[in-house]
Amino acid sequence: MCLLSDTVKADSVQCISDRETGRLCGFGVVHLPGSEAQAAIAVLNGYEMNGRAPRINEAQEREPRPGCGNRY
Repeated sequence: MCLLSDTVKADSVQCISDRETGRLCGFGVVHLPGSEAQAAIAVLNGYEMNGRAPRINEAQEREPRPGCGNRY
């Protein structure tokens, strides 16, 4: 079942997997046209699917974390 198919047309979809095991991490990234993104978030955030209510939100840039790859 795909929630987005009835709502909007995604530009791209990416399922995130663990880089060591290759197993899916349980989340993904969906790129939507700007005008449709906010509408999709409003409709789908918390919508129950298969007994679960996923969190749907806009991606935010990560803040730099000390000691995480900042060796130089």
